[in-house]
Order: sequence, then structure tokens, then C-alpha cells
Amino acid sequence: MSRSIVRSFYFYAAVGVVCLLLLQITFNQLTPLNEKETSELTKVQEKDMEVFLAMDQLLISLATLTIGGVTAIIFQRYKGRKVPPLQLRRAILSWAFSGFSLVCGYLSYQKVEWMLGNSFLNLHKGLVRWPGFLQFAAFGLSLLFLLNFVLRALEDAPKSDVPQTEGE
Repeated sequence: MSRSIVRSFYFYAAVGVVCLLLLQITFNQLTPLNEKETSELTKVQEKDMEVFLAMDQLLISLATLTIGGVTAIIFQRYKGRKVPPLQLRRAILSWAFSGFSLVCGYLSYQKVEWMLGNSFLNLHKGLVRWPGFLQFAAFGLSLLFLLNFVLRALEDAPKSDVPQTEGE
């Protein structure tokens, strides 16, 4: 990799970390603690929490699978060859959005845990709703970049991988 790519990677990684910290601080300050304390969850709240946690776990699993898929394609398709720069950018964007999806999943899970620790649960507050939405949106974007990456990888197939017909 060239030095400019490495430098820009570190720059964007630092910007990403700062944005995540600001996101965490913002979510902590968005919702005042004016919820009623409850000693037990209602059946609706329990079901709501089950559905939320199942969705959160599914998106975490799929984002991890996306990261693994991009990595596997790079090692399998470009074995012994240099990854084209545009392909590398697509892969990095897919990795980055999948990673952001994982972080947002962790944040939303952490906020539910915090709510339960403070004897209340409201999954419709911005404190949980925004990280959940960002988790889904980031995963969707990572899938778009993964799809673009896979389609371009199939187009970039070396001539030895393409089957030859007898007429050629």
C-alpha cells in the first residue's frame, strides 16, 4: 500500500473514533431520566425486549458475516495478485460500515442494559431507537458495498479462471 492510502486510513479511522465518541455522548444526553421505575416488566415489555434483542443479535451476526465474506473473497480471488485500488476501497467501505453496525449494535444493547439497571424500559426512546436505526442503516450500506465488491471481483477474473470453449 502506498503511504497516502495508509495516512488517509488512519485519518478516517481517527475521525470515525471521534464520531463514535460524540455519538455516545449525544445519546447519553438526549433522554432525561423521567421514566417511571418499575419493579417488573409487563408482558408487552418483555416481548418487545425479546424482539429487539433478537434483531440486534441478527444484525450483529450478519455484519460479522459480511466482514468475513469480504475477507474471504480478497484472500481467495486475489491470491498472489495485488488487489486493485478501487476494489480495496470497496472492501474497506464494506468493512467500515459493518464495523459501525457492530458498534451501534453494542451501543443499543448497552443502553437496554442500562435502562434495566435503572429499573425502567422504554425501547421507543431515542436513546435506543437511534443506535438501532444506525445499526440497520450501516449494515445496509455495508451490503451495498459488498455486492458492488463481489460483482467487480467477478468482472476482474483473471483469464486463467475463465473457462475456455473449444471454438476459441
